[in-house]
Order: sequence, then C-alpha cells, then structure tokens
Amino acid sequence: MYAAPITRNGETAGPAVFLSELNHPTANDAAPTVRTDGKEIWFHRGAPAGGLGLADLWVSTRRNANDPWSTPENPGAPLNSVAFDQQPSLSFDGQTLVWTSNRPGSVSAPNGLPSLDIWMSTRTVSGR
Repeated sequence: MYAAPITRNGETAGPAVFLSELNHPTANDAAPTVRTDGKEIWFHRGAPAGGLGLADLWVSTRRNANDPWSTPENPGAPLNSVAFDQQPSLSFDGQTLVWTSNRPGSVSAPNGLPSLDIWMSTRTVSGR
C-alpha cells in the first residue's frame, strides 16, 4: 500500500510513498478502507501471513492522521474465518464494517461452492 499527499482541493502534492509498516513482505495486502478521522485502516491480507484463512481482515491504528501506522493486527474470529475474508469497508461514522466472505454459512453458488456474500459487524460500546 502507498500514500500520496493531497491538497485541500484533492490534487496530489507529491509522489506516493510506500507504507512499509502496513505491507507484509510476502503476502498480498489490498483493499484498504480508512476511517474518516484517518486514525484507523482496515485491509485484507492474503496467506501466508499468520491469519486464520486464505485471506483475513487486518487493522492498524495511529494517534493522529500524520503519525505512522501501528503494526497491523489480525482481529481473529468472528470477523475472520478459515475462508476468504476480504474487501473491508468502514461506514462513514466508523462504527460498522462490511466485507465479503465465502465462509461457512454463505449462500452456495450454482456450482455448489460457497459464494462471496456480504458480512457486517457493528462496534459495541467498548469499541471492539
């Protein structure tokens, strides 16, 4: 993943910078979604990266939008499963996360295999 500085008008203000703190050296890190305050990022990471399944959701935080990201953490189950959990998207208020998964319980495709369905989780009062 990379980040590029932008102006208030949305124009790029410099070259994209590789975010080494977020990228795994051998796994595919993709589909980032950033909370509107810039303090939390969710993305999916493919195997092999110490996850539960073939692709897992990962999260990283920082104190303010200009600080480096923390080491990404795998939140584990029930957000992740032994299947593909990918393409996270945070709601505008940062309270709801939706993603696609072909975990057990997903609707079967016409060929009988699990399809990618949309799954959702909402934060509790504790923020987890």
